[in-house]
Amino acid sequence: GYLVHSNINIRFERSRATSNLVAAHDTVSEFGAKLSDELAMVPGAEQIRFNVLRRTIEHFEAFERQSDSTPATRLSLAEASNRLGTLYSQFRKFEDALHQYQRADQLLDSILDIGSFRRDVDPARLIALHIDNKNHLAMTKAELGAVDQA
Repeated sequence: GYLVHSNINIRFERSRATSNLVAAHDTVSEFGAKLSDELAMVPGAEQIRFNVLRRTIEHFEAFERQSDSTPATRLSLAEASNRLGTLYSQFRKFEDALHQYQRADQLLDSILDIGSFRRDVDPARLIALHIDNKNHLAMTKAELGAVDQA
């Protein structure tokens, strides 16, 4: 009796903690992405936009360390890295952009490798980002003169 009840409580609390973590993760993701997009329209706000994206990435990394590194967490981190890479490219900081695109590529490949991502992430969102990131990665390598690697 008591052990069964305790086990049910533990499962319930774990489920609730996971739900809270997902909610916090979604809030950071939505806030960071929306604020970054809004700042893109403000002249002279590039540095603030960089800082917002970097802080968003730091939060995703913390979620990744604290959680079981779910595919959804890795996908959000890949999206943030891809956005930051795009921002670096716009300012011709191609080495920094390459680093962000490579990071996103590794995260996306890890999601595709596990095969069970379909329950955790939208496959269309994953594939679209994967294609977009591969394209950015190739263009950035070409900008850096690594055409044979692009």
